Amino acid sequence: MENDNKLCLNSRTILIILIFIFVILTRLVNLHVKAMMHDEDMFSYYSLLLYQKGDFTYMPILHGPTLEHANALMFVLFGDSTYTTRLFSALCGIMLFFVLLGFRARYEKVGLPALLILFAVSSFLMFYARFCRNDMPFTFFAILIVYFYWKFFREGGGKNLVFAIICSMMLICIKENQMIFFFTIFTFAGFVFVVDIIKGFWLAKTNKQKRLPISARFAKPDFLSFDPILILCLIAGMISYIVGIHAKYYEFRLAGFSAIVIYLMAAFRKYYIKVKDEEFRVGQSAPMFSFSFIVPSFALTFWSWILYLDLFSGLGQLPWGWKIVAPMFIIYYLLLAIANAAIRKNWGEDKLLRRFFLALGANYVYLIIGLLISCLIYNALFTGLFKHPESPLSLYKKTFEYWVGQHKEHRIAGPFHYYLPLLGIYELPAVLIALGGIITALLKYKGVRRFVIPAYIVIWLLIALYFASNPITAETWKKIDQTVKMKSMIHVFLFATVGFFGTLLAVLYLWKKERFHALLVYWTMGSFLGYSYAGEKVPWVGVHIATPLLMLAAIYIGQLCRSEHFKRTRVFWYALFALFILWNLKSSLTVCFVNHSNIAERMIYSHAPMDVPKMAKEAKQIAFQLGTKEKTKILVKGDWPVWPMRWYLRDYEWTEYEDPATTTAPVAILDWGIADKTKNIQDNYRIVKYKAIQWWVPEMLDFKRMFDIWKTLTPIQYTRDRPYGKDIKNSKEEWKKLWNYMIYRIPFEGHSARWPSISGMEIAFCVRKNLFDN
Repeated sequence: MENDNKLCLNSRTILIILIFIFVILTRLVNLHVKAMMHDEDMFSYYSLLLYQKGDFTYMPILHGPTLEHANALMFVLFGDSTYTTRLFSALCGIMLFFVLLGFRARYEKVGLPALLILFAVSSFLMFYARFCRNDMPFTFFAILIVYFYWKFFREGGGKNLVFAIICSMMLICIKENQMIFFFTIFTFAGFVFVVDIIKGFWLAKTNKQKRLPISARFAKPDFLSFDPILILCLIAGMISYIVGIHAKYYEFRLAGFSAIVIYLMAAFRKYYIKVKDEEFRVGQSAPMFSFSFIVPSFALTFWSWILYLDLFSGLGQLPWGWKIVAPMFIIYYLLLAIANAAIRKNWGEDKLLRRFFLALGANYVYLIIGLLISCLIYNALFTGLFKHPESPLSLYKKTFEYWVGQHKEHRIAGPFHYYLPLLGIYELPAVLIALGGIITALLKYKGVRRFVIPAYIVIWLLIALYFASNPITAETWKKIDQTVKMKSMIHVFLFATVGFFGTLLAVLYLWKKERFHALLVYWTMGSFLGYSYAGEKVPWVGVHIATPLLMLAAIYIGQLCRSEHFKRTRVFWYALFALFILWNLKSSLTVCFVNHSNIAERMIYSHAPMDVPKMAKEAKQIAFQLGTKEKTKILVKGDWPVWPMRWYLRDYEWTEYEDPATTTAPVAILDWGIADKTKNIQDNYRIVKYKAIQWWVPEMLDFKRMFDIWKTLTPIQYTRDRPYGKDIKNSKEEWKKLWNYMIYRIPFEGHSARWPSISGMEIAFCVRKNLFDN
């Protein structure tokens, strides 16, 4: 038996080592080969400026400043090149696997290898680990946050708390979509506490435990007293901030903000000491309502006003006045009262809120250290290592203003279901496994199986019947789309179904204390709905949906492998898993190493073809043959050639400010429209046309035509008087498009398309005719 266990352990270890070798190779080999995409050019250029000049000015369009600083560090260590530009993302993609090992207790013997394999062959994680963007670093730190907070919640430990806080700040400094992530995680934490409290009351009622009398719930507080020093700190902070606003002194506003934070932290500390020293008594009394909650509630309300002015007003304008202040004060008061009762009365089956509060209080020093280090990191990154000091909050306010504008503008719009086809193309095995696991988990509950699902179906049938006879007008759908990004009832159904059943399953898991399962279900649901709602939809955002989806799929694989059903049919499941791995492996390796610049891949969206590095290489060869090398004057003019050439010709004395009508530069790289209309270029230069950027925006496949494939089963004697032949032909054409795309990545056109779905912009590569006359 011991030898069998040892053999099993060795086999598992060898498998994990092989997975890590595969990951390292697929993330690091040939990073430089793929053409630089437009966004990569921007990130690389500003990273280069930071590397060469030691200066960086934060711009919201570049998301957070972390990527530029990390790239500059790569340039310092390894030199500036296309390879090192993508190296930081690749390293994050590799280090991600070391973090996943920290979840081995949650996945056990079978689930961990499944998790590592799914992440290793994931098309999203492999491709964007080889891509100079913020999304892979974001994913790395997001999983670190989950790991450290989860570990702190279960085990405590000041170091876990410090690292959790620092990783949270790194996420803020990487990309603004941290709002979707934190909203999902924080609302899940709220569900955890609420479900624990409700279950505690449920068990108390079942066990007929004695409840406290009403007088005890409104008892006089025995420790929540007013502290004059803390109140003076609060008043001084409020006065300082208000003076700073009217006098326009940033230092006063910062001092006021800091004083209020100090008050809140000191009040938290004082409350913790009182609760910790309070003798525990089952059913002890605690004040549900008290005058002592008034000052903290007022401080939180004023602090919210500061955050609105300096930060969240970038999300939208509010008519700040008593109509907002009064309800906010009442909400804070009620939250404090409920939290106080929950903590001191030990509400909940496992007393999770009290345990979390005591863990925070016990590590108060580490909490302060984590916050101070995080503030230092935030200010250092956003101010170019303190070279451009500004109000820390106002910096992120600019980010909110810019990206909320993009969200409302629909600059890169997409339907609500935008990420479903992408996940179906590139993460189909994980989607099928997770979907099967979710359905199986829901059907295990008799109430869900017999009542909830039938009732849900009936409700939607009634909704469908109503809107079939009372359709929503196109104008109304346009307004709905501007608000919630939905264009049809199918989108509303998708939102409602994913949101309802995702939340339901998460709550059911929490009730059974399977909290990690609940987290992954809720995280996957929140990510999908959050990014589907966003007004700007791009393929790389799919990384943030795929990550929890893959973790959830691995959980269900582990559950399946431990079931009796699996033991009876293991050959079938092994064959199916092998097919899934090969499918994803084929997709991943194709998009990363074969079609890396091919717009036929939906993951690529729009991309510079290999023409761009080819042009840069030819310009460098001409410069070498002329003998002027890096001193060769190269004219770059137009919207499309400037950004890629800023990177590819970074060591050359190129210019974008010379007039093409009078230029004598030996090489000119121009927008095709400029070259075509400029006499000097037409007369004195040899011109070659290249592609600068390409994109493929296909129409959706016609599902009605695809559904008509059933007509092939109709006996011929029943089709003589019906036009089934044409319907069958059209249906086969649609299915052929799908087959050719999924297997061979052949782009297709919609049958009703009015113009080609593949398009792009062209560049003229111009070489002076008399250049090599001698």
